[in-house]
Amino acid sequence: MPLTLVYGTLDVCAEGFMYFSKMLGNKQYFPKGAAQISRNRLFSQYHAQYPQHEKDTLTNDPINNICKARVLFVTVAFGIGVDLPCIRQVIHIGVPRTMEEYFQEIGRAGRDGLPAVATIYYNCYDLKSGKSSVDPVMKELASGDGCKRKLILSYFGHELIRANTTTIHTCCDNDAAKCECDDCLSRSLALEMQDATVEDNITSDDSSENLDLSITVFQKNKIREALRKHMETLYFGPSCVGGVSLATGFTTDLIDKTIENSEHLTSVEAVENLLPVFCNENAKVIYDIVTRFSS
Repeated sequence: MPLTLVYGTLDVCAEGFMYFSKMLGNKQYFPKGAAQISRNRLFSQYHAQYPQHEKDTLTNDPINNICKARVLFVTVAFGIGVDLPCIRQVIHIGVPRTMEEYFQEIGRAGRDGLPAVATIYYNCYDLKSGKSSVDPVMKELASGDGCKRKLILSYFGHELIRANTTTIHTCCDNDAAKCECDDCLSRSLALEMQDATVEDNITSDDSSENLDLSITVFQKNKIREALRKHMETLYFGPSCVGGVSLATGFTTDLIDKTIENSEHLTSVEAVENLLPVFCNENAKVIYDIVTRFSS
């Protein structure tokens, strides 16, 4: 079964493990009703301090197709002598320090020849000019708008040769945004039509009554302030894996989009249709705050 690796520091491994355990509760064991032992857990850790017998289980069970884990929180220790064929996704919490380190870690995925995905979650601190521990090429990889595959290959002295220049969406996120193949164009058109339909539904007038809210600049500032205060309450402890944004989906971008669309947020359903909310609870909070300061 496919595995996802989440690379991070030892603290990230511990926090990620505890977060999953807290959120999943009894559902963290598979199958339903199975003994609540580490071998039946859907996620685990792998680092130098982890018990050797647990690490042996995590490297042997996938090969024998009996591994229950689907997510592993790992450090650089996972790359030493580990070769599993079923890793479909590699996630980094924070930007790796060097290209060599990043290349070695994402190389854990796709060893069976099937497609795999690599993702980096980072914040402005990871890329700040004063943080010398991250190589410039890694900062460019994370935040640049060029082809990521080309940048990686160029760093190691290779040239990117595309077998098909019309379907570049499978290369990286930057190329996916530029892809003009039939599938991407159809998907883009469908999203535009969906957005137009949602806007028509939200702003339609079925009884000569304007459904939009009337919100002043002062009220918008109050809404923004309340949303930021709510975001600050979402931490589960001194720190959060990848930050509160990654853990809860309540991001500064979500707050900005809430302000932009505040006049149209006339119901929880409207919030879910117009904003990139992580869950229904976030939609309810946003609707309550907008309603409170617009009435």
